[in-house]
Amino acid sequence: YRIDIDDRIILSENLTGAPVRTFLAARGFPGTDGGRYFTNAVDTRTTGFDLVGRYRHGFENWGDLQLTLGYNRGDTDIERIAPNPAVLGQGGLNLQRVGRVEIGRLTVSPPEDKLNLGADWNWGSLTVQSQATRYGKWTVLNSNPLLDQTYDAKWVADVSLSWDFGGGIKATAGVENLFDIYPQKTQQDLRFDANGFAVAGPLDNTFTGILPYARGEAPFGFNGRFYYARVRYEW
Repeated sequence: YRIDIDDRIILSENLTGAPVRTFLAARGFPGTDGGRYFTNAVDTRTTGFDLVGRYRHGFENWGDLQLTLGYNRGDTDIERIAPNPAVLGQGGLNLQRVGRVEIGRLTVSPPEDKLNLGADWNWGSLTVQSQATRYGKWTVLNSNPLLDQTYDAKWVADVSLSWDFGGGIKATAGVENLFDIYPQKTQQDLRFDANGFAVAGPLDNTFTGILPYARGEAPFGFNGRFYYARVRYEW
């Protein structure tokens, strides 16, 4: 496949600094250090492929089993970045709306590939579903290239069991992220020296220990194992 998107909506970089504060104060926002906004600033092209295979086998007295294999690989490139609106050149502003952080969010933050292995077994009223997903490597770019980080590929497994009671009632219980897998911790952040000053260095977390994982980029989240149960009634 090839997907071209013109004027794609993205978030701008964090726009900060003294000229930004002055610009905002003059427009009725005093005391505001900066901000970011949604903008139709880029054209992108995504190319890749999807492969899906399924195999079903019936057992004489033990229901049937369906196996599924899926593989996806895709790459996104920036084709064009729109120039800044004229208003962002006023008052001494010289802002980079789309920098390496947001470019990285589009191009290298998604996993480089994804592999799905599934097995569904149906036997009378019982259904057992299981799936293992491998998310490929992914990268988070920082405004400082020294703080870029590439995260390792990870496997995540899900399993569920359902029972059909008839009469439109079906109960399901399951576990997402069965083996309680977490993404790698962020390796670069600020730390404090003996005098209490913030300095750059390895710390295995973000925001000085509050958030140890990448914010929003992890393809399977950072909440670990999740249990659930539900009852569905249809009529």
